[in-house]
Amino acid sequence: MRPGLRRLITATAFLWVASCSTPHPVRPQTSAVTLGRKFIFQRIQEDLAQNWSLYQLVPSRTHILVYAYRGGVLAPFGHNHVIEVTHEQGLWLTDGEKGQGWLCFPLDAMRVDVPALRRESGPGFRSPITSVETRATRRHMLQSLDTQRYPDVVLSVTNARLKGASWILRIRLHGVTQTFPKPVRYEPSPRSVHARVRLTLMQSRFGIHPYSILAGALRVRDALRLKGQVDAKRVLDRKMTDANFLAHWCTGRST
Repeated sequence: MRPGLRRLITATAFLWVASCSTPHPVRPQTSAVTLGRKFIFQRIQEDLAQNWSLYQLVPSRTHILVYAYRGGVLAPFGHNHVIEVTHEQGLWLTDGEKGQGWLCFPLDAMRVDVPALRRESGPGFRSPITSVETRATRRHMLQSLDTQRYPDVVLSVTNARLKGASWILRIRLHGVTQTFPKPVRYEPSPRSVHARVRLTLMQSRFGIHPYSILAGALRVRDALRLKGQVDAKRVLDRKMTDANFLAHWCTGRST
């Protein structure tokens, strides 16, 4: 390969690593379900008034990962990425027959390409990435997500039945809400709840245009893979004021 062409490919590969996606005009909300903080607090108050049980998320036993994949004919010069969600907060309520819950996390607390997680994620994630590339990837990712305007991600789960049933999940990201039927498995008990989730997200459906250069020869695939487990413990004091709700709800900047 000629030196000039090699330098061009290497440079474009670094640009791919440094920019996971680029902004795209936000599409209208695709669900009539509101995932705003005030709405959620109102629903919690209504459920507690009907003697529903309250559970609070346990961050130390909650783990959510997002996987982003390279694409295009020059994909070998890029990297796959593993993104770790941190600072998750959430609440769950049930009357023993029905249930609903919410989970949120701040986007600017996400960690990108932690070496241990890359090693654990399989062969496609084991190529070496420098600290400079990792910082650039994270910076451009947060810019594309417009975290100043949309600081948090909010997940909502609802269903009419418990015990082994699949739950409907709604995700609000980048100002857009999308619905995902049956991606959540839920295991209740008197003192705790445990849920597992696996699904594929399309960035374009949230108004995020995946990064692409050289007419698509080097790009980030539209599809992101999310997997995780969520644990919550029973809260004996079922009172929930606006102040202690905010103490368990991300940054409080989401409306």
